[in-house]
Amino acid sequence: IIEGETLLQLITMGISTGQIIAWIFGAIIAAVIAVFTSRVNGTKGKNIWFHLVFVGITIAIACALVFLPSDNVQKACFSPLGIAIVGTLIPCYKSVVAVASPDEEDDKALLQYWIVSSFIQYLQYCSPWINNILDKLSPKINWTELWLGFEFFFFLWLFLPWTDGAVLIHKNVGDPYIRPILEPITKLLDSWISVLISASVNFIFLWVFFAGFTMLHGKHQQFVTVTIGVVYPFLCSVAAAHTEQVEDDTYWLTYWACYGLLFLAMQFIEQVVGSFPVMYIAVIAATMYLMLPMFQGADKVFRYVLVPLFRQHEMLFVRDAMRLEKEIAKKIPKSRVDSVRKQIASRFSNTLSNDPAVDAFLPNYQSISGNTDGMV
Repeated sequence: IIEGETLLQLITMGISTGQIIAWIFGAIIAAVIAVFTSRVNGTKGKNIWFHLVFVGITIAIACALVFLPSDNVQKACFSPLGIAIVGTLIPCYKSVVAVASPDEEDDKALLQYWIVSSFIQYLQYCSPWINNILDKLSPKINWTELWLGFEFFFFLWLFLPWTDGAVLIHKNVGDPYIRPILEPITKLLDSWISVLISASVNFIFLWVFFAGFTMLHGKHQQFVTVTIGVVYPFLCSVAAAHTEQVEDDTYWLTYWACYGLLFLAMQFIEQVVGSFPVMYIAVIAATMYLMLPMFQGADKVFRYVLVPLFRQHEMLFVRDAMRLEKEIAKKIPKSRVDSVRKQIASRFSNTLSNDPAVDAFLPNYQSISGNTDGMV
């Protein structure tokens, strides 16, 4: 007879029960933080006292972790999966709320977070090569633990509304220095992506890619998979964040919300089961489905999976109504705009029911050009 804990460790490839409990507890804490911080307005990083308090709390937590009798908490928090929970789960929830909400300014603010965090997370997959160099310079220092600890607290600093580190970095570094360098690269990649889409239709191209990919080492497969999901969207997000149009911000923020959960699932499988080529191929296929405009995959996953999951139907109705109002102003002659608005408003008036919640909700649309058919 195998004891429960031993069986659990066998199933999870030797991961201790303490680490699993720490991950579950961390996920619950992350969910609570996500819901709570989504109701707090960002400070855009202007209040220096919040930054000082954050640094003090970070130092206190780091010191407390050192003196804990068990290292399960450290292993769970400062691990790739722990970092993914903190840096992905909370921002995914906030991104879904931002895309669904009528306020369009929060789209750009969350997009700035994904720009910075995707760059930092991508460096994590370059860290083995970086660590080899650093180990030769200072072999006594565990650079991997230091990097994971830095990521954990840095991601918190980026998205917490009191510090708003992502907005601060975007304003002082991204906009003046990074954007002028990356814009030409983004335009060049756009043409390459079009060529790759055309080539991918060819069965021979897919076979060659599959054969070459399966010949790579596991770490290299992981690196290629993350590169496909991060590099091009990162460049496009940088370009989108510096335009006044909201549509491109929303498009890439929707992508990051969906890809973030895909990335989190990949991290979980790697940590618990291990890596294998079929998983990475499936992640690449899902990434292309989410990323490419020809599929509109991110929008479909957002509307039919994430919105019901996070209960954002009502917010999305209002957002779609506002979007439809803009489309009416663009595509319908000015002489017909008022007439169309009245027809849509009357449609909402005719749909009032005996449900008090519906009766209270639908009249709010009478001044907005919106049609709920097929929105969600």
